[in-house]
Amino acid sequence: MKFLVSGHQTLAAAEHRSQLNYLESSKEWVQRLRDEKKLCGAYSFPDGGGIFIIDATSHEELTSIMLSFPLIHLSKFSVQPLADFEKTSDIIIEAIGGITDMRQHIFCP
Repeated sequence: MKFLVSGHQTLAAAEHRSQLNYLESSKEWVQRLRDEKKLCGAYSFPDGGGIFIIDATSHEELTSIMLSFPLIHLSKFSVQPLADFEKTSDIIIEAIGGITDMRQHIFCP
């Protein structure tokens, strides 16, 4: 299961060196998750914050992964599950394939 995790830091670290340590630790976290094939992408926004695409086997694993993020206690995240476009399109096409055009059910002069 893939999840789009978008977030930004809401609190600054108490000291400049602490902020640098957090950023260095975050880079190591990203690399470790890439090596474990749990992170499909990590991107920063120019104005701060960024996104991760995390591949987790369950919501519980996602929670565990996110709680291991070095800046978790200073950040706010939102999470969206991702669905494969082709598979989802096929499901929608199948679902609406049997639905008749609504114009056939409405009296139109």
